[in-house]
Parts: sequence; C-alpha cells; structure tokens
Amino acid sequence: MERIYSSELPKNIGKIALLKGWLHLIRNHGSICFLILRDKNGLCQIVIDSDDLKQKIQHLQNGSIIQVEGEVKKAPTELGCELYCQKLEIIQQIENVPPIDITKKELSLNLDTLFNTRVVSLRHPKQQAIFSLLSLLQKHIRDFYIKNNFVEISTPKIIATPTEGGSEVFRINYFEKEACLAQSPQFYKQMMVGVFEKVFEIGRVFRAEQSHTSRHMTEILMLDMEIGFIENLDQLLSLSEEFLIYVVSEIWKDGENQLNLLNSSKPVLSTKFPKISLQELHEIFKKETGIDHTGERDASPDEEKFICEYAKEKWHCEAVFITHFPWSDAKFYHKRSTTDNKYAERADLIFRGVEIATIPLREENYEKLISQIKEKGINPNDDGFTHYLEAFKYGLPPHGGFGLGISRLLQKIIGLENVKEAELFPRDPNRLTP
Repeated sequence: MERIYSSELPKNIGKIALLKGWLHLIRNHGSICFLILRDKNGLCQIVIDSDDLKQKIQHLQNGSIIQVEGEVKKAPTELGCELYCQKLEIIQQIENVPPIDITKKELSLNLDTLFNTRVVSLRHPKQQAIFSLLSLLQKHIRDFYIKNNFVEISTPKIIATPTEGGSEVFRINYFEKEACLAQSPQFYKQMMVGVFEKVFEIGRVFRAEQSHTSRHMTEILMLDMEIGFIENLDQLLSLSEEFLIYVVSEIWKDGENQLNLLNSSKPVLSTKFPKISLQELHEIFKKETGIDHTGERDASPDEEKFICEYAKEKWHCEAVFITHFPWSDAKFYHKRSTTDNKYAERADLIFRGVEIATIPLREENYEKLISQIKEKGINPNDDGFTHYLEAFKYGLPPHGGFGLGISRLLQKIIGLENVKEAELFPRDPNRLTP
C-alpha cells in the first residue's frame, strides 16, 4: 500500500490508509488508546482499541518511528477525521528521553535552550510551521522575479575585497593570500546587469558585526536583485512595492494552515506605500515623543517602529518608504541626486517596525564612480575592484536594486520576536553550533 501523509487523511475517509512517522504522544483512556502521529505535514490521531496493539506500544518512547494502517473515519478532531489502527509496525524504537518536551502546545523555552536543542525543538509543530513558511517564501520570491523576466544568478562567497568596506568582514587565509567572506553580492550583481539586465540571487552573506540584538546575525540568507535600464527611483520603488505585496499575498494563500497555527496576522498593505523624508520623520517623531533625532543621518530603531505604527493608523499601510538620505551617508556606488546633491537617490523600505531593504539607484558613469570611490577614502586600484570597474568601462546602463534579509522578512510577516527564530541554525557572535 502506498503511504499517505497526515494532511491527506480527510480525502481518504472511508478508505484504508497507511501512515508513517514519529510517535508524538500517547493518551490512554482505559479500553481505548489515542496515539498522536507526527509526519512532515503535521499531526493526526490514531485510535487503538486492540489489546495486542496497546501492549505493543505501551513502553514506546516519544520520537520512536512507526507505521500504522487502518480505516479513516470522521471524528471531531482538527483534521475532522482519525485513523482506526488495524496494523502497527515499529520501524525504529527510541530509548533516549528527548531533552525537551515537544508534545506541549507551546515551546516555552529561552532562545539559548531553543537553539541548543535545535535537533529536537525543530520537530515541534510550530517550529515546523516557521520553516515550512520560510521554504514557501523563497519559492514565491523566485516566482515573482522569474515572472518579471529576471535571471537567477549565483555568485562567489570568497572574495578579494570587502564589498561594503569597513571592519564588519570575516577575513580568511586563502592559500597564503588574504581573502574575505562576502558581505553581499553587490559587485557581481551589478556586473551581471551588463549581461542579463535583470538579475536576482538567493544566497548566504556574512557580517562580522559585534551585535547582540533581535535584528542581527553574522550569517544571513539574502535576496539580492538588480535591474538595468531603470529610469528613476520611483520606478524602482514601484517594483519593490509589487514584490512585497506579491509575496505576502501568496504566502497567505499557500501557508494558511501554518500561519493560523502561529496566530499570525496578515500585514496591512496599500497598493502604493506612503513616502516620508528622513527629515520629516525626525520632525514627526520629535513632535509625538519629544525625542530629537534631528541631524542624524539615518532613522533610529525607535523611529522605524514609530513610523510603521503611525502609517498603519494614518495611512492604513504597515510598509513605508523613507527618502532623502544625505549623500554623506551613501555607499560609493550609490547615485547622487542631480536635483539636490545633498542627497543620494535612495529610499529605505520599513516594514512592521524595521528596515528590510535599502533601495538605491547606482552610479553607472565610470569617471563619476572612480571619483566617488576616492571621495569615500577607498583605493580604486585595489585588486578587488579591477573586474568590477571593467564592467563600467565597457558600458553599464542606468540601474538599481536592493538586498533584503529573507529571515528578517519572514520574522515580520509572521510576527516573531527575534530574527534568529526564523533561521534554522542561527549564527551570532556567541553561537557557532549546532
């Protein structure tokens, strides 16, 4: 008989079905025994009323691997049915007691315990739900860009020169040469605009940040996109709006069961996201809270949280673009505004209280780019810049793009407290295992 999964039981009412999975829990009720089986799609209830079968499972440890066969009948369970067991086979009997109890509805663990017991804690239904949604999110990200004629690329993670500059880089010994782990695929995706015009990548990046916050990790799963022949920043922001609206809508269609299990609320998004300049944000925040960030070159975490709550109440949207960032805070590859050179052609996308993407136009003119590299105190003759700059010498169109942490996006979509909860095996300054 062909095996089915727990989620398929409702389609098999009145039929004989075969299930395989882990023993999640046993409930004894005198003459009858209820066995909860867990497989990759969730939990289901197995009814055992045979004395021989009850004797067979009496001393089984939770986590033992079993297969059961029997008739599927309607019942007042979450699935609306249960399986009446006729045959039961123990595939692997587990003797070791799990370090945590995953049979409880909630895993009330601190983060250290949650991550230290990851091999078992991930088996909890709510943990399963988080990472089923992460898989769905990556699928819908790919779908969006492929539907919009982007080409998926995969770029090196061992590079000669830090893309973002600064000290937040992991340096490695590469066959007696100094190299580093990529902070982003920035150089490569810009180079590939000269090949495919529209590219995206889902891959790992590494940031040596001595940060112990709920927003940061040292290894990050990133979405990076870049698009050529872009006419202005508004065009790039419109594409970013379409992207966020699409992935939120699609994950709510395909992941409804998991989202309900996690008690997630669907983000409120308008067709066009509100825009506010950095200076306007500083002024509104000061007026509403009395805290003065005027003159600061970026939005503070408190301001990011504030503006999303403000936007939800005033503009019925939990996503906001912050615009008009000072040129003094720009990366060397950002484009300087031609209408007011105090600013960069950049916006930040703030979603549910946190920045998820910086979205700039790039400088495509070779001579201007060289000048900006020098202005930022970087040597353009460094070996790591050679091939990157060649792409501009041989012609790149006007272009722009962004990078976005996928785990952070998932965290905000489903309402997790800490971004590390949306990473299978998170890495931070204190965690290198499991």
